Amino acid sequence: MAEISTEVNKEIIEEWPTQNTAKFGRNLTASEVHYYLEFQEYPNTSETGFASIYNVSGWDENEAQKAFAMNNIQYSYGGNGTIRKVQNCDFFPGIRVSKEQRNCLSVKVCEFASKELDVGHTSVDFSKSFFKNIFDANEKFHEKTTLCVFAKAYECHCEYIDQNGVKCNGIPKLCEFNQVAGLITSKKKFIGCTNWKPKEKHRYLTIPNNVDLELLETMFSEYSYHPYGIDFKNDEVNTVDECFMVRPNIARSDECPFLHKVKNRIVKGSVSKKASACPVTFYHIIPENLKECPFIATVSVGKHNHPPPPPYKTPYNIKNQLQNIINNEHTLDLTRRKFLTGTMIQNYLNGKQLSELHPSLNNQSKIDYYIGKTRRSQYPYGQNILGVTHEFMKHEKSEDPYIRSIPIPELTYFEIDMAFKRIHGVTNEWEVSAYVSRIQKTLTFARIFTNIEMADAYQNLFEDLFNCIEKDTGEIFNFYHIHGRGLGCIIADQHKGQALGLGQYLNSKYPNLTPVEHLQHIYKLCQVHYKR
Repeated sequence: MAEISTEVNKEIIEEWPTQNTAKFGRNLTASEVHYYLEFQEYPNTSETGFASIYNVSGWDENEAQKAFAMNNIQYSYGGNGTIRKVQNCDFFPGIRVSKEQRNCLSVKVCEFASKELDVGHTSVDFSKSFFKNIFDANEKFHEKTTLCVFAKAYECHCEYIDQNGVKCNGIPKLCEFNQVAGLITSKKKFIGCTNWKPKEKHRYLTIPNNVDLELLETMFSEYSYHPYGIDFKNDEVNTVDECFMVRPNIARSDECPFLHKVKNRIVKGSVSKKASACPVTFYHIIPENLKECPFIATVSVGKHNHPPPPPYKTPYNIKNQLQNIINNEHTLDLTRRKFLTGTMIQNYLNGKQLSELHPSLNNQSKIDYYIGKTRRSQYPYGQNILGVTHEFMKHEKSEDPYIRSIPIPELTYFEIDMAFKRIHGVTNEWEVSAYVSRIQKTLTFARIFTNIEMADAYQNLFEDLFNCIEKDTGEIFNFYHIHGRGLGCIIADQHKGQALGLGQYLNSKYPNLTPVEHLQHIYKLCQVHYKR
């Protein structure tokens, strides 16, 4: 096995001396000790031990433990996960620390991997041609994987056979369904069949997480599939002579997305773990009191017998900043595209592409994961009636109430209008709005949601509306034709059952007038709706 020459990362703090030897335990020493301010995703290693010491002065203790945690290294690791408490660490004398030991789990490579990948390494420098080949192959991984899924959708025909024995001839179609997990409802895409009908079992293909959904949507909407569009005997543009595809050991995919030229054949390759175990062991040492001893150590012992994995983990600080931006968005209807074109993320990127923050963000499905995570956290009961009830109960006794001012009792009129196409399904949104002259704007004062269009339902709706106003204001709501002051006119949009429902409500509260007589005093049709 060849070995890549060791080149230690140069980001060393000059004012801190580099130690030749340091002892971290009875059987744990490091011949080199280097100090850093930033976490090293690929910590240098050595057969005689290499210690990376991080200065976390000024960090919040919890944030420091997350940002400099073992799980942020790009190598896949295993072991029993035992964290031992050590009363007195030799490197941190008199300091109680926790010590975690893990083993490197190597990587997965293509069966047609380049001979250059049969190497060991002790440090990583992606500016070198060898590492750049691995990096470039990983950059194309998600695009190639998406192409493979698109092709597979057409190559795997629908197997449904109807009651007459006729096999389905439908073509693949990108579909979406509501996935329910406990109380949470989320939308999930899959590849279905154009001939699908209820109660018929047509094609159903799941979409892997490493697929670029936006690219897949574009391919289904704008491209057609031609299985014989490439003459593999004469057209070798899409093949590779030497495959540099390297995947982390935890990767689930076992298929290389590249086409390989093997003698006179063009074939796909499988991805599998390298046979020999990696001898590198990681030791992560954290003082229990980081204020007293603001240093975290990672000691790497051994020499990797495999190429480095691509940078697939997003650093904690970048991930945390993206999560904070998402937390400040309205996540109920937030999508990846809406997020990436939003003002906050554009200001944060400052003209850069998302993948320029870190190569792992080349897989933009991570943004979908962050959005979903925030949505589940903010709305644990989903967006159905249970979710609405939860939000109501959560804010019912809030010390910071939603209502800031109460202008409705001052209104002499308001307009009611059914707002269509704002929510999905049979439920419609009903708005109560009016023009406020002192601010020269039309404001919406209340929103009501209903899926019934009968007079009795509207009677209950008006009753709930005015009862809610009286409860919030602590005063009786006044109608001009009854009290000589207050609301004198309700402009309506002629929606079915609306007028009679209002008349019935007023008659139930003030029976001295019939429903029609009440309407003659207060109800007026909107001219715009009337002339349509």
